[in-house]
Amino acid sequence: MHVSNDRSVTDCVDFYVQRTTDERVRWLNEWIRREDEIRLIVTTYPTLHRQPLTLHRYISPELRYQMRTHSFIIQAEELLAEQFFVTGTYAQFDIPKLVHRTVEADIRRPFKGHIYSPSIFIEHIPTLTVFHSYDDRGFEVIAPSPEIAEKWQEKA
Repeated sequence: MHVSNDRSVTDCVDFYVQRTTDERVRWLNEWIRREDEIRLIVTTYPTLHRQPLTLHRYISPELRYQMRTHSFIIQAEELLAEQFFVTGTYAQFDIPKLVHRTVEADIRRPFKGHIYSPSIFIEHIPTLTVFHSYDDRGFEVIAPSPEIAEKWQEKA
């Protein structure tokens, strides 16, 4: 299911970034409870001169976690991709700050040392539903069954 952004061509960049962030965070807050377990997955596309990705600023200091990572090559573009993922409750992540930074990266201020801005996936573990906040076009909801997809569609 795709939920598109509501953007006016007359919006200034700062206003658009904030409105897009607020809209995406509102959707997530309606769909996911603070105590629900989620898996945060971030895919980055570093260049040879990459800067380290600092995800810790988006994760609660109380969350004891081991960040797992793996790398792979996207063959069509001969592009390196690195994925990081960590599991915790929704409340243990600063989702508004993370979404804001990724929207901002797509629109105006890319991450240093990365060819594209990161892709952010939030997996809602109880329903195995994945929320993908991507560039300035919208939000994807990927559900494991038609019944679950219908539930999320009703909320959209």
